[in-house]
Amino acid sequence: MQRGIRLLAPGVAKASLALVFGITIGGRANAQASGDQTPPAATSQPEQEITVTAQRLNEARQNIEPAIGASTYNFSNQAIENMPGGENAGLNQVLLQAPGVAQDNLANGAFHIRNEHLNVQYRINGVIIPDGVSFFGQGLSPRFIQSMNLITGTMPAQYGLRTSGVVDVTTKSGIFQNGGSAEMYGGSYWTTQPSAEYGGNVAGWNYFASGEFFHSTHGINSPVSNYDAVHDNTNQEHGLAYAEKIIDPSSKVSFIFGSFLGRFEIPNNPGQQDNPNVTLFNTFDGTINGQSSFDSNALRAT
Repeated sequence: MQRGIRLLAPGVAKASLALVFGITIGGRANAQASGDQTPPAATSQPEQEITVTAQRLNEARQNIEPAIGASTYNFSNQAIENMPGGENAGLNQVLLQAPGVAQDNLANGAFHIRNEHLNVQYRINGVIIPDGVSFFGQGLSPRFIQSMNLITGTMPAQYGLRTSGVVDVTTKSGIFQNGGSAEMYGGSYWTTQPSAEYGGNVAGWNYFASGEFFHSTHGINSPVSNYDAVHDNTNQEHGLAYAEKIIDPSSKVSFIFGSFLGRFEIPNNPGQQDNPNVTLFNTFDGTINGQSSFDSNALRAT
């Protein structure tokens, strides 16, 4: 059973709704106190069209990418929040909702697209992320995702570096995510996951930053069926910051800073017997400091 608590700063959307509601009630109270029961006359104002340049630039970038012959599955931020665990879930748990995606049976966080082993390309705001995403845990967190597309099938030529799938992420922006929140999430296996995010705009710059820490006693699938695996703790840290400045209606400059630090203990298989008669290259007989028998339960591989 998982439980989560979220604290919202005044600038976040949910708090803004509460503020508007309070102002409305206050206005009614003032009208009644003054004895004026006549509603104000409605004034007709010409409609004005407001174009948000930042949103238009994001849509223009997405339209450049061809989808001929490929299948695209979209995940909005609202769809991610509606999942069990919401933004606290791993990126692999979000992608498992799409057809053709299967969970790897060895390492948590790994998945397969169309029965391929890895071979997935990651993009953030159109920028290809270099190889190096951890196999045991996900280097990317859903917390900073505004929308995400999973592109599979017959890939256009521009996706030639990877053939099984492309994960294209559009990050949140301070102009649409003004304010912040702090959250604590936890559950079984001593799972603890504090997180925070904040966004805004200053001096023409839109910025957004998020970070989280994850701890669990079930980091990697254990070779034994015991509930409490031996030596299976994990500590993971995710961080991402995004800043952009719009130069004109057709161009902008942006910076992305991200980090992932994952520490995984390799679970032990207790009761394994060593063979002292086996030698290595006829020079090492398995004896260290006069000891030739070792308890597999005491291994500390990380």
